[in-house]
Amino acid sequence: MLPDAGGVMADFARKIGKRGIYCLEGEWSRDLRNRSSVLPLLQMLEANGRSSFIHRDVGTLEEFELYIKRFRQAQYSHFEILNLAFHGSKGSLKIGNSSVTLEELAQIIGPSAKGKIIYFASCATLKVPDTRLEAFQRETRARFVAGYTKNIEMILASSFELALLDSLAYYQSPKSAFKFLENKATKSLSEELGFRRFPRD
Repeated sequence: MLPDAGGVMADFARKIGKRGIYCLEGEWSRDLRNRSSVLPLLQMLEANGRSSFIHRDVGTLEEFELYIKRFRQAQYSHFEILNLAFHGSKGSLKIGNSSVTLEELAQIIGPSAKGKIIYFASCATLKVPDTRLEAFQRETRARFVAGYTKNIEMILASSFELALLDSLAYYQSPKSAFKFLENKATKSLSEELGFRRFPRD
């Protein structure tokens, strides 16, 4: 790898999108023939000049912790959307064989998400009281936390996710991105999926 690769990536992120996407994706099925992935969405955004991305497959909690440590490095500072694509349930993610709570995730991520957006592309992880999300946001220092309160179907969610990531990458203000989504055709889809952001305003 070139010595200045990190700087090149940062410049690339600035040129084609205001925010890059740093995506960690878990295994969706134990069937090795299953090719489900969020990667094509990220590739579509990049191919159309909307954002740059980093994508890593994560099979264990140890791998997750490793990539979060790398997320903290200055060379990746322009990747301001931390996209966590895993199986989920109320207040937790399934990472490898581990069920990891929001509180445990906050400890792993720490303040490395200061000023950034954490997006849970997972079922029902944000179906929790505001107090838990407030504590999570406080420990990670994230600007916004977003995700779903319902069990979601991957194909249906993908159409919304494409619009969501595109808007978050494009708009300078995340509030403007969320407002755009609420005023467009994606509003009904957002409600159907139980999409939620914190803080609300």
